[in-house]
Amino acid sequence: MGKDYKLCYVMNGWPIWMGLWCSRGLLAAEPLRALRAALAAEEDELTGAIAALEAELFARGTNWTDTLLNTVLEEENLCLRVAAGQDAGPVLEKALADELDFLQQLGRATLDEVFPGAAVFLPRWQTTPDADYRAAYEARRAPAARATACLPATMSLRWRTGIWCRCATPIRSV
Repeated sequence: MGKDYKLCYVMNGWPIWMGLWCSRGLLAAEPLRALRAALAAEEDELTGAIAALEAELFARGTNWTDTLLNTVLEEENLCLRVAAGQDAGPVLEKALADELDFLQQLGRATLDEVFPGAAVFLPRWQTTPDADYRAAYEARRAPAARATACLPATMSLRWRTGIWCRCATPIRSV
């Protein structure tokens, strides 16, 4: 396995792909899939892996913080599936809060913080140091909690698009 990049590779002492479990689907989503590959790359493959990561990132924008936040907000995480946008209970809510904090820290990291000694010719991505992932997540989650008429089958699309059902009468669950 590649170098142990302390900020991004480890969450609570575990590799990132073992530490995320509420938002586990993020690991398959770009650009995190490319980040994971770059973190695992051997020294002789690192520059190419970082270039692949940046290609995925720059296809979505040049700001790493914003791109990661958008990926997080589009992810239908475990808490959303369990509670349909409402409180999922203390254990899941704590895990989600910890993951959002970790992802926020990751999103604020520059290329040189993630990959010390990255090739100088690689473009440096932008970051937003004051981004608040928890606040953004809660702002996205609030309409989901109010949308009692939404069927579970449509919840994922509505979460990703931020379009909520405005039905006057809730649909009974069977």
